Amino acid sequence: MDTINIKAISPVLQEMTNAIVKAVGPDFEEFKNSNKLESMNYLHMLRGDLINDNLQYLHTVLDLRKFKRVAWEGRICIDRENKVTLCIISDRTLKAIMKRAGGNIPHYLRTIVSVENAGMKPRYEQQSLFEGSVDSTPFTEDDFIKDFENIMGEAITAYEGYNHLVISYAASNGMVTSLKAICFTPKLDIADEWNLMDMVKPDSLELTMVAESEGSRPDVHDLVSVKPSIIEAKKQNEGNVPFVSIKKREGKKQG
Repeated sequence: MDTINIKAISPVLQEMTNAIVKAVGPDFEEFKNSNKLESMNYLHMLRGDLINDNLQYLHTVLDLRKFKRVAWEGRICIDRENKVTLCIISDRTLKAIMKRAGGNIPHYLRTIVSVENAGMKPRYEQQSLFEGSVDSTPFTEDDFIKDFENIMGEAITAYEGYNHLVISYAASNGMVTSLKAICFTPKLDIADEWNLMDMVKPDSLELTMVAESEGSRPDVHDLVSVKPSIIEAKKQNEGNVPFVSIKKREGKKQG
């Protein structure tokens, strides 16, 4: 089975976490308050756009692959040193993806994990953790390969040995309430999972994504602190996923 060295990509995960925290918190409120409209239908897509905007300013060396799906535009982060690609998806969207099997083209996540995570096996012999999910697809291996080439272009090929990791998040009232790194199998079963909530810095309102000059970059741990609500959440979840981002989840086999 393929493996992902989560410790090696920890700096990447920390900066992507910062981008998410900033987007769903201060960036969202600032944009919403500065763009008062009669109706606010755009808000359900806004967090994703703000996250994509913040990804441009990460300090880690990542390539950003832009791709389009009809009228929607997405981003794939490419860590060439560790041969890992990453995407950011909200929990709500991820659940919707699980329920979708058909369509004219595969969902981009199904395409990427079908190609990059072809060697991944489910962590448990179990039904999907996402209610209503489907484990079958009308698409063939050739369909996925062609779609992968459309998504990635010349950025990477299907045969370079990359693995894909999903950063899944939930947010409420301007705060990230759940954050995980998930490695999916081609059938969207979970091969491995890491809780990233210890990387969330909910007081990071002063955190900026603008590149500092050499030698002047502050340590994010000096800028922020963890709110009591996060500490309480940690206690409630200790029996499920440990709050150590660079360690694999350990748990009992689920039926």
